[in-house]
Amino acid sequence: MPTHSQQLERDAHLWDIMKQIMACCVRGSNFILIVYWFAMFVGTHWPAEHLPGTVQLSDKVLHFLAYFGLGVLLSISLARKHLFGLLGALVAFSLLATYGGIDEISQIPFGRIADIYDWFADLAGAALGIMTISGLIWFLRRSTFLQNITSG
Repeated sequence: MPTHSQQLERDAHLWDIMKQIMACCVRGSNFILIVYWFAMFVGTHWPAEHLPGTVQLSDKVLHFLAYFGLGVLLSISLARKHLFGLLGALVAFSLLATYGGIDEISQIPFGRIADIYDWFADLAGAALGIMTISGLIWFLRRSTFLQNITSG
């Protein structure tokens, strides 16, 4: 059985690996955000009769998941620029709420239907994505703080 100091050393090593993996993901976050947002725009404005195959998920689940991803990516991009606190989270949510509404309305000329419940799913997904990153940032800051106290 490992000693307490061996366990702490192993945990610190795993923590370093996790931070390196997260740093790689964060570095490409702006590019990923742009590509993801563009793909969402194209997907939501493609004429309904030309959409490939059927998806076995509810339309509302797809909206929720798409905006969850958008909320996560936008939050990471803002956090990377040190613009993500309470105000940044509110700005991100407002931006995604506005975009979601415009996205629903602008689908009409492309043979799609604007649905208020789709927009509600967009809002829920964006909110949870933003809250997920907020929670992760809080946890990482707290963990770093505790790690500095225990190592010093």
